Amino acid sequence: MPESNERGAGMTTFWLAVGAVIGAAVGILFAPQSGEETRADIGDLGRRSRERARELAANVREKLPSRVKTAAVFGGVKEGVREAAREAKEGVEAGLR
Repeated sequence: MPESNERGAGMTTFWLAVGAVIGAAVGILFAPQSGEETRADIGDLGRRSRERARELAANVREKLPSRVKTAAVFGGVKEGVREAAREAKEGVEAGLR
């Protein structure tokens, strides 16, 4: 998948999560319940959010090395193709002289 599509999908996911958090916070604040219950709900939301952040961070730590390795391999292949193209061009130019 092209990098720009991945970045766009990531931003979409990010803003979706931001909207969900804002919606949940507004819903909690306007819910007809006591302050004690609201504070408990906010605490629960904070704990769930921290846990989700830890899961996302672990997911990134897990996937990052393979992504870096893939990028390095692709970069090596790309450089090899450039070198082969340069050599081919030089060969053609030398044959035309």
